[in-house]
Amino acid sequence: MSFPSLERAADECFTRSASIAKTREQHEAAIQVWNRLLDDAIANAIRAKDQYVEEKRYEQACVARDMAGYFNAMKATNDAPFQPPT
Repeated sequence: MSFPSLERAADECFTRSASIAKTREQHEAAIQVWNRLLDDAIANAIRAKDQYVEEKRYEQACVARDMAGYFNAMKATNDAPFQPPT
């Protein structure tokens, strides 16, 4: 999966998960939660990569590195579309 297609999929996933937001403030809070979860996933992937490199398990290190990149591509920005419920 390419980064642009991953970003589109993440946007769709975020839009669905943030659909409960009724105000712009709730939407921005959802962005913060979403990004914190991804920050944790990125940090874990980086730790795994470092451990795999230390253990000379380079194929696994490459996968962990790529996962960190994927998680980073999934982060939402404050200009993520806010769609108030109708």
